[in-house]
Amino acid sequence: ATGLKGDFSFSTAANKLEVCVSSSTGVYPTRTLNVDSSPATATAGNYNDIVPTGGSGTGLVVTIVMADATTVTSITSTTAGSGYKNTDVLTIPAQVVGSSSTTFTASPNIAAIAAEYKSVTLT
Repeated sequence: ATGLKGDFSFSTAANKLEVCVSSSTGVYPTRTLNVDSSPATATAGNYNDIVPTGGSGTGLVVTIVMADATTVTSITSTTAGSGYKNTDVLTIPAQVVGSSSTTFTASPNIAAIAAEYKSVTLT
């Protein structure tokens, strides 16, 4: 079964009950996002409670780790978001990774998340 966590369907042809163990449109805590572009003039450090803008979904909050002015070490989800698409581009606003940092972008990597949480088949 595909869809929301807990959805199920019964295949009479295969005589199987399929249960969806997770939705493939959510970005759950501790998931790493893809860095699509880097900021300029950022400040090295950890930045918590950052809310990206854009994309199809809502609710996502991330932690960003900057190694230096232009190197993003990681962007990790800390609060779940839902409704995102693999093609979404999320914008990290200016001045969140240093007082003079520029905007930069990331993507939710839904394909990798969906690969982890596939439907299971019970026989």
